[in-house]
Amino acid sequence: MDNFNNFFDNVNGTGGNNTPVYHTPDNGKGDRKMTPVVILFIVIALLMCLAIIVNVVVLAVVKDEIAAKYAASMSESIRSEYDGAILDYLDKNNITEDMWNSVKEEILGNYDLTAAEVAGKETIKSVARITATNNKSSAIATGFLITDIDSTGTRYLVTNAHAVLYAASRTSMALYSSITCTFENDHTVYRLEPVYVGGYYATYESFGGTSVVYDSKYDYTSLPDLAILRFVSTAPSDTDHPSLSIAASDYSTYGDNVALVGYPNGELMVTSGCVSQPAHTLEGWGFGDYYTTDAAINSGNSGGPLINRNGTVIGVAESKLNTEEYENIGYAVSAETLIKFIADATNGSKNELGKSVTINYNRVAVKA
Repeated sequence: MDNFNNFFDNVNGTGGNNTPVYHTPDNGKGDRKMTPVVILFIVIALLMCLAIIVNVVVLAVVKDEIAAKYAASMSESIRSEYDGAILDYLDKNNITEDMWNSVKEEILGNYDLTAAEVAGKETIKSVARITATNNKSSAIATGFLITDIDSTGTRYLVTNAHAVLYAASRTSMALYSSITCTFENDHTVYRLEPVYVGGYYATYESFGGTSVVYDSKYDYTSLPDLAILRFVSTAPSDTDHPSLSIAASDYSTYGDNVALVGYPNGELMVTSGCVSQPAHTLEGWGFGDYYTTDAAINSGNSGGPLINRNGTVIGVAESKLNTEEYENIGYAVSAETLIKFIADATNGSKNELGKSVTINYNRVAVKA
């Protein structure tokens, strides 16, 4: 920016032998008086100079505020414009959906939005508050949409296995008889049914406090703590509640910016942090790989999406290390584990439905 201070300093030299001032001959007409027209022009010129000076001062004072607001609005609008423009181009040129996802992630990844900002504006639309009940107990958890409405009117949602299972006895777990969900700013109560349910290791004080509760069907040693549900009768709108894309591999690593969306205590919240440790196995914790994160995970967050700054799901919130010795250590089932679980869910010999199903979810292969 130009420095207006001292801009006119020393334009006309002072002291010493100054350049002589030359006058135009008056041709014998003598002294001239200023006419009203000349005075009017002088006044206008002075007003214009004053206006310019005022504008410069005002811009100098508010330039930072203007720049910040402009940058924020431009970033948001550019993301939207790029998204639409690229989609139009790919549609016209018959580019595959996989290619579209890769191009979209690579371009939008160049914009410096935090995962929490993306989660707060976009991801929350796709995250549901799950309520599971039977005649003895109930549970509140989180889930998120992974598909649009298919040709049969069906949509699929992901959560944790322990969000829909309860301890039926010392040695067995069972599914809650009623599972429903709601979305923020949507008063519809949607009914859900289990499609495929993993396993969970747990001890319950009501059964003595030390008993491991699982059976062969929900064995945590061979199945991850995940569950896939589908909507019964009515599914939420694709427009109002879009599906989320899932990372095709566990590419996130130390320090990557992430955010978590969920319903701790039944209220919608976004927490942010980083990948504290890349995807890895946890001995005695459960089947599959887990990300460690310092994004806050609390009761009710179970089943919520852990996303990167492009809004891509890299994990599913599962639990936290609850000891006095450690703080801010939470775990999320990795995206690769989720993808394998979805593939198994389509198999009628394994799932709860007893028939093959098609789950058309979106995968993203490009690192943020």
